[in-house]
Amino acid sequence: MDELLSSEQRAEAVGNAVKKLQEARTVLDQRGGRVLAAMGLATAPDLDRVSRKIGRLRKRLNRVIDRLDEMQAAGVFAAANRKPASDTNSAGD
Repeated sequence: MDELLSSEQRAEAVGNAVKKLQEARTVLDQRGGRVLAAMGLATAPDLDRVSRKIGRLRKRLNRVIDRLDEMQAAGVFAAANRKPASDTNSAGD
């Protein structure tokens, strides 16, 4: 019985210690974020936000590149690069 009781007490003590550590970590993260922000440095949420924005921009860029590839395959750029007939005859004739 004493072993069981001590095991339960030990488990409760470990659980309380873990809870206190988690609370301390939360407080440190919050205060650290405030300090970094006050110093003008990026915090973890800032970096996450920028990372997501870069991902969205990368997707948009890939769509633009795909569209340009489609236009090039359709010959849109070749037609735009051709000189009009009036430009082929030089004024020196």
